[in-house]
Amino acid sequence: MFLPEQPGLMQKSTTAEDESMKTIAIMGSKPDSMLPDSHITYFVNGSVTLFSDSIPPDMEVIHFVNGNSIRNYERIGRYQKSGAPVGTLISDMERYAHTRFVLYNTENNNSVSILTDLGVPRGNIRVIPRRERDQILRQITGYRMPLGIIDAWKELSTYEFSRLCFSGIFKRNILQRKDYSPYFRPSSGIFAVLFAIYEHGYNNIYEIAGISFQKRDIYKVSHRVIRTDMENKINLQWHILPDRIVVQRLMENERVNLSVHE
Repeated sequence: MFLPEQPGLMQKSTTAEDESMKTIAIMGSKPDSMLPDSHITYFVNGSVTLFSDSIPPDMEVIHFVNGNSIRNYERIGRYQKSGAPVGTLISDMERYAHTRFVLYNTENNNSVSILTDLGVPRGNIRVIPRRERDQILRQITGYRMPLGIIDAWKELSTYEFSRLCFSGIFKRNILQRKDYSPYFRPSSGIFAVLFAIYEHGYNNIYEIAGISFQKRDIYKVSHRVIRTDMENKINLQWHILPDRIVVQRLMENERVNLSVHE
């Protein structure tokens, strides 16, 4: 895959730039990340709270958030003592409610009503149903979920791989219980990249920052660094394989002008 073992910048610019092109950034919560100079920024799962003092007044701010995250913070009452950027976003909603929200994974939760109750106008909330999310993935990359099965089979033991296949594929396709496992589903950040391209088209410059493609067990909350146990006793981290596969496809697409800041 194109992604380096050490952090750095991967850039592919195959489209001649002109004055009509905008720079569109997708910003995650990786510690020590820099906010790109952009016209539009999609802040993923509350990462806007990490850069609130450095956002230019003319930047268009879009919150791209997993609806289940909003539901979870509302349900357990963690507005004021939140353990993740989404919780910080909710607890400081007055500061960010005027900007636009894009929500996915809103099935079977009340994330939209939570935001409107906190003061976000309904017209500022765009909901992406799961079916539309999957269609966007297919339209831009040609892929269908689950992603990364062959790579996971190579990296895991037979027992671990069998567990993942049961939880992430059998339950989804046969029992119709839930979404694909996060081991075989791109992360919110990569879905934000795909949605940005879907929404604004190919004739723009896209920059990914604050999203790790090597190790994803830490993220930043205000001035604290949070460590998580995302592996669930399986030697593979959530979203890593499908994220690499999708970004690799985007880098190979001559229509996509993309930079990745690792």
